[in-house]
Amino acid sequence: MSDELIAGIRARASNADTIHDMAEGWTPEPRINPPATEEQLDAAEKRLGAKLPPLLRRIYAEIGNGGFGPGYGLYGCESLRDDLDDEEVAWRRGMVPLLTWGCGIVSCVDLRDPAYPVYVFDPEEHCLDMDYTMSKSDDGVIAVQLEPRKPAPDAVPVEAKFSPQKPSIEAFFRDWAAGVNLWQEMSGDRAD
Repeated sequence: MSDELIAGIRARASNADTIHDMAEGWTPEPRINPPATEEQLDAAEKRLGAKLPPLLRRIYAEIGNGGFGPGYGLYGCESLRDDLDDEEVAWRRGMVPLLTWGCGIVSCVDLRDPAYPVYVFDPEEHCLDMDYTMSKSDDGVIAVQLEPRKPAPDAVPVEAKFSPQKPSIEAFFRDWAAGVNLWQEMSGDRAD
């Protein structure tokens, strides 16, 4: 991990137009949070039962404790956890959400792998069994309301599905610092 990568992340995060990928009016004044203290970082590692990737630890300590980065910005280190409170999905231990893209889609780092690969969790893959109602207004607008079906009381949660996003957390942040649109790359959306 190089000082050059930290400088690139800092430069992109310091620009109000690129502080995070959704900085164009979707959130109130995006900002870099103050850097995390050693105590905050140590507490996060203790809570996770694993060391943070060295790059992530440097980002938190040298740039800021979240609020910037891909998607809607990194979570603060005090928010990092490797579980999910969901009665339908069994979260894989060691998989730590880093940030959200919206709609429950999160990028996660795998703390069990020394390369620290980044994966995407999309709840849509687990909510295909939906109830829906359709209505049509007097002016012809059709509205669809989706609601997840409640699992049976004895239902066993399905294992969370994670799709590979980047082979390492360094590749993830290197691409972001270079201006790669990780959302488009991940989702296949193409700007016209």
